[in-house]
Amino acid sequence: MSLTAASVEQLMQQVIVYNKQGDAQPLGPLYQSGFPSVFTTVSPITTTPAPNSPESNLRCQSSVELKCDPELKFRTPDGTCNNLVHNLWGSALSPLRRILQPQYGDGEWLELIGTRVSSVMLSALSVSAPRTTSTHSRNPLPSARAISVLIHPSGPGNLMTSLTHMVMQWGQYLDHDITSTPIQTGELKSNITYYTHDYTSKTILYWFIFLFHRTACFPIPIPSYDPYFKGRSCFSFTRSLQVTNSNCKQVPVEQLNQLTAYVDASQVYGSSAEEQKNLRTFKGGQMTTSGNDLLPKDKAESCVLNNPNRDYCFKAGDLRVNEQMGLASMHTVWMREHNRLVQKMAAVNPHWNDERLFQETRKIVGALYQKITYGDWLPIVLDRNRFAANNLQLLPSGQQSNIYNPSVDAGVKNVFASAAFRFGHSLIRSTMSQYAKYVFIYFYLNETFQMSTSTVIVTLVVTKKVDRFFTEEIKNHLFQDKRGNSLDLVAFNIQRGRDHGLPPYNEWRKYCKLPVMTSFSNMPDHDELTGQAFSQIYEHPDDIDLFSGAISERPEGNGLVGPTFACILSEQFRNLKFGDRFWFETRDPVTGFSLEQLEEIRRHSLARVICANTGGGHIQGNPFVQPSDSNPMVNCNDLPDMTMEPWREVQGRARVGTWTEWGEWSACDQGMQLRQRACSQYGECAGNYQDSQPCASPGWTSQWSQWSPWSTCFQGLQARSRACSGQPATGFGSPCPGGPQETRPCSSGTVGWAQWGPWGTVCSQGRQWRERTCTRSPNQVGVCSGPSSQSKPCTPPWNYPWNNNGNPQTGPYNTYG
Repeated sequence: MSLTAASVEQLMQQVIVYNKQGDAQPLGPLYQSGFPSVFTTVSPITTTPAPNSPESNLRCQSSVELKCDPELKFRTPDGTCNNLVHNLWGSALSPLRRILQPQYGDGEWLELIGTRVSSVMLSALSVSAPRTTSTHSRNPLPSARAISVLIHPSGPGNLMTSLTHMVMQWGQYLDHDITSTPIQTGELKSNITYYTHDYTSKTILYWFIFLFHRTACFPIPIPSYDPYFKGRSCFSFTRSLQVTNSNCKQVPVEQLNQLTAYVDASQVYGSSAEEQKNLRTFKGGQMTTSGNDLLPKDKAESCVLNNPNRDYCFKAGDLRVNEQMGLASMHTVWMREHNRLVQKMAAVNPHWNDERLFQETRKIVGALYQKITYGDWLPIVLDRNRFAANNLQLLPSGQQSNIYNPSVDAGVKNVFASAAFRFGHSLIRSTMSQYAKYVFIYFYLNETFQMSTSTVIVTLVVTKKVDRFFTEEIKNHLFQDKRGNSLDLVAFNIQRGRDHGLPPYNEWRKYCKLPVMTSFSNMPDHDELTGQAFSQIYEHPDDIDLFSGAISERPEGNGLVGPTFACILSEQFRNLKFGDRFWFETRDPVTGFSLEQLEEIRRHSLARVICANTGGGHIQGNPFVQPSDSNPMVNCNDLPDMTMEPWREVQGRARVGTWTEWGEWSACDQGMQLRQRACSQYGECAGNYQDSQPCASPGWTSQWSQWSPWSTCFQGLQARSRACSGQPATGFGSPCPGGPQETRPCSSGTVGWAQWGPWGTVCSQGRQWRERTCTRSPNQVGVCSGPSSQSKPCTPPWNYPWNNNGNPQTGPYNTYG
């Protein structure tokens, strides 16, 4: 529960605590009589918000009402107004969400003054301190570095021969789209805490928050027997910035997400209007670049430079672009893809201004990003049964659906950002050959990355399995400087979970309805050796940290992660899909695409994006899967590319589309039946995609009159109407089913299809494609009836998406959809 200062104070008046001698005494007088001076010294608060996040923008989510335009066609830069009911859900600068209440360690500090309290009281006192003691003995938890050394030893690890390192790289790139938690910063040597309220020295919150002279520093002790960091006592570790929680309560504190939660390619465009502005040229919808069509230059303090006079940092929609060259490569490819597509868009719509070109292309790139994430990548990570049970699969070709649910909060869960989505660290392999037999991408990068001429990234290189073993490079050499100082990423993951008050591993097993671990000799979903390793470092199974316990599980089914992380990941990705009003498959006429536009997006692929933006010659159809007979290397020129014809406007207005036939009437629901149709031709269709009528009722006497003649042509459309006569025998519903008016495109000019082109030589999504073009003069209004492309199943048929062994099918251009 969330506690106010008054409720905590009232509660503590009734609490009986025990000193180290076991004598009972009321806690109330301890604070009513004042505190020893040693406990009341507090340094000035000097918290600094995250970069580009002014403190004035840290808004309480339930106290802010925005004026949102329901007809807005494009996402806002910061994610606000995606949800028209809860305007700030999923927006940047939002507190992380909780599945389970945090277990902070504030009550643990009572031990320092000779008192002890029950576990129930510890939960009630959960305010902001990191979790540091055993739930059973109150002894200190083992050091995160000691756990890393014993439970997660370094080594080459087990490799997955069927998947490429792109699985890891896409996961990191996706993470930088949806999560970024800032740490606390302040003046030199100052203690930092979130609270800025002037509590008196006799209030309970003052005691629990300031009594222990708490700082932002939460160092990780290095054991004396450490095999690598000999002679070093600890790693420096700074706690995350603390903000009010999602209920606008001051306690327990919450951590901040600086980015939009939605899968919207914000790492390409930024998560604020200011960031987006700094990445645009405001000419032709283009994004800014530097020499060799690379990312734009950023200030020198954004990265570590070996030669500041020669090298420079890159700037992108996320500040972490310069972390490693694979990540910078992904940023570069997608920046180029935007600029490539916007040029194609300008060619078919030369009358569009810069803003329209930029926003339409941004919308397409975001849709491609969702399609690749949910259609290609996520089905590899999650077991197919869990994937299907959470309705994470994409719709088949030719279908659209309104799945959006405004009651679903798409905000990122704390446990997802702080533990579960860090599973990808285990995928990192120890070594990667710079050159391989098959190369999927190369392009010139600045020598910031200490590469003399080019960076070569290979999809041939297999990835490591998700397990408890991690590479030497991230355990002992993370961010190593010239003097050899480095860090341990695994230890940092464990410590971050404690910093955020994440409940221990067994609590998450309970939440996911999985068997809990009752002893180290009986660890569900772990092998015997893993249980022995845990018994050597933890006092009790209930003390095991979530990251360490879940990353050590056996994979669930044919997924990469174990059942605990799979449970957390699937819930988050379900919320990101069903809580997004701009989900790319929606039929919503304001936020969605026409069916023909959606089909073009579905034809596009990550392989084509890479080919089109690197000058590469060959690539396997599915870059996440190793090349094979069923996933062969193909010429980049043979991969289907997007056409912008479905976005073409004629004479400054939207191109007129054609409706499909109405579908069948639905079952009766609250006295009404529904039927739907789709806009099958390029452009926009006049009228509604949905029709309703009252359910059949005895005695119905009303009927429509004959249709009037078609009107003269106006703005490319003709209309006709009819009138309803009579009334229903019973008193509910509309008198006549259907609508009183309908429209159709004018028959203006002679237009027609050219001959069909040849069938494509490769498969895309299990099908072969051919195309034709609509011939017309530039000023003609008429449209060609029917589709511009056709597809048929590849020959021979292809088992899609899973093979008989329960593994991802590596067939041609498998999208795992």
